[in-house]
Amino acid sequence: MRHRPIQAAPRERVPIALWGSTRIRQVLASVAVSAAALVPATFVASPASAAAIPNLTISPAGVWEGGTASFTVTYTGTTSSGAVTFDTAGSAENSNLTATKGTDFTGTPSVASYTFPGTAAGGTNSITVTVDTTADASAESDETFQLTATAGSNTSTGTGTIWEPDPNNEITLAGPSAAVPETAVGGNQPTVTITATSTNPQDHDVVIPVRTANAVLDLDNTPGPDTPNFTTAWATPSGNANRDYTALPADAVITIPANQTSGSTTVTLWDDTSDENDTQYFNVEQDPDRATLGGAVVSAQSAVRIGIKDDDALPVATIADATSVVEGNRLVFPLNLTNPSEKGVPLDVTAAGDTVGGTAGAAKVDPTDDGTDTDVILTTAQAHTTIPKYASTSNLSLTTTTNPTGPNAFEGPEGVKVTIAEPVSGATSKLGAKTTATGIVTDVGQMKTVYYGVTSGPTNNTDRAFIEGSNGPVERNIFVKFDTPAPQAAVLNYTFADGTAKNGEDFTATGGSVTLPKDATEVKIPITINGDRTAEPNEDFNLVVTSPSGVVDEAFLGEQRFTITDDDAAPTWTTEDIKVQEGNTGTTLARVPIRLSAAAPADLTFTVASVADAGAEDNTTTYGSNDYDTPTATTVTVKAGETVGYYDVPVNGDDIYERDEAFTVTFTPPISGLTPSPATTRTQSRVTIGNDDAMPKMQFSQGTVAEGGSIPITGTIVGTSQYPYDLGVTVGGGATNPATAGADYQLPDNLANWTLHVRPGEYGDLAGSPFFITNPPVISVLNDTIDEPTETLDMTVNETSSILTGFATSATTVKIADDPLDLPPAATIQAEVTADEVDGTATVPVSMTFTGDATSTVQTVTIPYYTADGTAKVGQDYKLAKGTLSIPPGTMNAVIKVPLINDPNVEPDEFFSVRLGTPQPLGASVINGDSTVTIKSDDTTVPVAPTLTLTGPSRGAGSVTASGKATAGTTVTLYGAALPTTAKTGMKAVATTTATSSGTYKFSPRAISTGWAFYVKTSAGSTSVKTVRLTQSPSLSVSTSKGKLAVTVIGNPKASGQTVTIQRKSGNSWVKVGSGKTTSTGFKGSWSFRSGTKLTVRALVSGNTSTGINAGYSASKSITIK
Repeated sequence: MRHRPIQAAPRERVPIALWGSTRIRQVLASVAVSAAALVPATFVASPASAAAIPNLTISPAGVWEGGTASFTVTYTGTTSSGAVTFDTAGSAENSNLTATKGTDFTGTPSVASYTFPGTAAGGTNSITVTVDTTADASAESDETFQLTATAGSNTSTGTGTIWEPDPNNEITLAGPSAAVPETAVGGNQPTVTITATSTNPQDHDVVIPVRTANAVLDLDNTPGPDTPNFTTAWATPSGNANRDYTALPADAVITIPANQTSGSTTVTLWDDTSDENDTQYFNVEQDPDRATLGGAVVSAQSAVRIGIKDDDALPVATIADATSVVEGNRLVFPLNLTNPSEKGVPLDVTAAGDTVGGTAGAAKVDPTDDGTDTDVILTTAQAHTTIPKYASTSNLSLTTTTNPTGPNAFEGPEGVKVTIAEPVSGATSKLGAKTTATGIVTDVGQMKTVYYGVTSGPTNNTDRAFIEGSNGPVERNIFVKFDTPAPQAAVLNYTFADGTAKNGEDFTATGGSVTLPKDATEVKIPITINGDRTAEPNEDFNLVVTSPSGVVDEAFLGEQRFTITDDDAAPTWTTEDIKVQEGNTGTTLARVPIRLSAAAPADLTFTVASVADAGAEDNTTTYGSNDYDTPTATTVTVKAGETVGYYDVPVNGDDIYERDEAFTVTFTPPISGLTPSPATTRTQSRVTIGNDDAMPKMQFSQGTVAEGGSIPITGTIVGTSQYPYDLGVTVGGGATNPATAGADYQLPDNLANWTLHVRPGEYGDLAGSPFFITNPPVISVLNDTIDEPTETLDMTVNETSSILTGFATSATTVKIADDPLDLPPAATIQAEVTADEVDGTATVPVSMTFTGDATSTVQTVTIPYYTADGTAKVGQDYKLAKGTLSIPPGTMNAVIKVPLINDPNVEPDEFFSVRLGTPQPLGASVINGDSTVTIKSDDTTVPVAPTLTLTGPSRGAGSVTASGKATAGTTVTLYGAALPTTAKTGMKAVATTTATSSGTYKFSPRAISTGWAFYVKTSAGSTSVKTVRLTQSPSLSVSTSKGKLAVTVIGNPKASGQTVTIQRKSGNSWVKVGSGKTTSTGFKGSWSFRSGTKLTVRALVSGNTSTGINAGYSASKSITIK
């Protein structure tokens, strides 16, 4: 290989470039080359590079040919970078680069110079610098260029790569083929998706600039596309709420991601409320003013037409009534649509005079003002009005005139009716329910006078006073009329407004409306005057009147004043007695009333002439006597409009017992304002202070005392009294186990004469209170050797004063506990008891013994007992015994009886136990509580199970005999019952016998007239149930008379209601002659036969299977008919 000569270079880093195929270059590395070194001829050294700018980096950038490359320049220095200038470099400036400045890219970056501020530690500081590339038609490889940044002698670079587009990558745009409904779903506006599809996937994102635009339409049948008209088939992105869709932003693109072949964007439609063409269109297309990067859009598929399907109904048009106006002003009729229209809504309008339901005259309507009698003008233009597009309402404003003029030109209100209709052609709405509306024009001339009065037929406006009255509500009327006939009737709307008279108090009335006839006939407005007996000033209220009719002069509308004239005399007065509870603490007001017979119009002040004791005392120092305080006030005022006033006297509360007490209050009335009172009027009130404190009482604490102790008569007095009192004591046996004087306790000798003197205010413990100096008597409790329960005595304290002042009788019950060594007697059950099985009962003795100091008792001792199995078993050998022995005082022995079962079993002697439980009362005990009872067996033979044989009659009623075998000498019981009973539980014992020594038995015959069931029972068991059934054996008697056969049948067994069938012999068969039912005397019947007929007859009597009777035939009888 031949090598190119090389030059020596300084000792520094030198970039080395690899030379290869045309325009394919790649920077391999930087190699430090020493002077005089040899390199291959294919490597060429470039000039030495300057040092990089400290803390500054430039990111690499890549872009499709024709696009804009964006470099991110980042500075991280903590101090300012100083001015940094930016430039670009291509192949001419750096042989390692392949793009040519000015040809493949513009030479000027978007930022020429920038100074980066210092950043905090760890922070960054960056800007974006862009460089535009140029699209050309030549096919070439990817090319490179550099963005250079220079600060002083330092330079940093970033490499940009221009990607060469694939000339075979074709791109098409597509969207929905059908119109898309504009309907929003769930509050979300609908969208359409436009998809871009490329032929081949690319290594980088492919970017297609797109825009929204008017669709190209040709709907008017003229050469060339139509001019856009957004009220027809063109969709519009403008108009805010009236738009059809939202235009894409100016920089909108569809991006096909790298290594994929499709990408998309969406356009948001707008669900408006306007009626419009069923379908409107717009385009989404490649933006021709911006380059497609990474491919070429096929021109035939560079635009997508989108159809939007309208979902709004045809508007419904209605007209509303106009508000009344005074002539000369505009009469405005609102025109309303249910929803707007994008095209506007044309309507035809007509107008004519109308009386508006009789409340007005008919106005004259013309297209222009004739200057004489035209009232309302509907212009020619207004006759064909249009509600503007996108509007849901507009107004039809009609001019009114003041015709005619002059002092006598008052016409009253005049009405007009306006009607809307669809135009003959070009309608964009449909009519609603209300297509006509009315309006009223009121006159500016002199209007009518109205009279108001409280009596019928008012002739002026001066009769406006109601007499109040004294007997409660009275229904009245306000009469209203025109002074003279009017051109039109008038509606008056009215309400009531309070003055000094109040609605609901002085009068009662509600608002409403009346219509004044134009012929001056009066109408009534109802009102209720509430009379009272209160003397008061005259009062007034207002009737507030309005009228929409335009007939009534304003002077007679608004507030119309009326008066309620008072007719009550001044009131009389009195006072009354009261009672108040004093309370325990603080004060309670005794409210002494002054009452008026009726309320007065002004305040009335009464003088308190005196407050005097009448048992109650004011401000004394005696215990319990400070009962009330005389007030400093000496007057009482009854307010205007009220009927009572109070003089309040403080009553002092305490917890001292005292009787009810009183004081008096005397009043003097004012000089004026009252009607002279009758001679019986009370001027003095007696105030009773009710005592609410309990009488003093005694509380005790003696409780329980043991035998041999003592009971001091003492206690604690609870509560105080205003009065002194004496107390005495009585003692006696209590209600439960009463103690006996002389046996259980001993009273002191001085008890009968002992008295406790209690002074006012004294209370507390008799023994420890400083109030009392006493030596209370003592009750001695006696000891004995008797077992007895706890006994009681009652101690009662009563007031013994010569005149009782008030003490609550107090009592206590003291318990006397028995000596704990005085025990109840102890129980002993006999340890061994023997009884024969045949005796039927085992008797077990129980004995009592005193074990303590007691030698007698007054208590009944109760001892529970029960049996327990040994070899003998309850229910087989003996019956359960469980209960309680009750041993009364003075009795020291008792027995327990246990029933024995005499069974037939061959068995040895057996035993069981009888045991005692815990005795009562407390202190009672058991010395021995277990007895063994031996049952001596009497059974020496083996029992035989019984058998039963029944022998009964073959036909008819008869006797049954029962016999069989059983254990020799055992008792055999026969049980039986008439059928249908067959259960043993329903049978009764009918006879008993004893089996012979050979083991047989036999019962006497037993007569039966129905079937029976029987069984026998012995100690060895019972037989099964056996039955005996009977068969009818009726008797038959026959006789004859002329042409007649007569029969008599009697059943056996005999009973009423049995079916009897008479049969006769016919050859070898029997045929039925007749049938019937038996009575108590049998059955009789007769039948007709030819004389000389020879008959052989028999009778069949039915049975009853439930009662055990079978049917049976009688013997046959022969007879010749006479």
